[in-house]
Amino acid sequence: MFRHSISQVAPALCMAAAVAAPAAAGPADPKAWVDYPYQADTWPIVRRVTDASPLSDQRNKGHWKRYAPMTDEFGGTALDASK
Repeated sequence: MFRHSISQVAPALCMAAAVAAPAAAGPADPKAWVDYPYQADTWPIVRRVTDASPLSDQRNKGHWKRYAPMTDEFGGTALDASK
């Protein structure tokens, strides 16, 4: 009858399932959404200790080094378009 291998049929079945699943679920219900209030005390404040390291790694555990062709320290009033 049909001569298709599973490797030929499986992608089509996955695509059909991906398209049909959201439609079967129906439209999103905004009343069911949960809105979590922002709480400043739950977020750690990162304080800059040095300009030599990225703000995300002030202790430089990742051994960051500046790459001069990509570094622009915003010393002027405009970005350096060559970097």
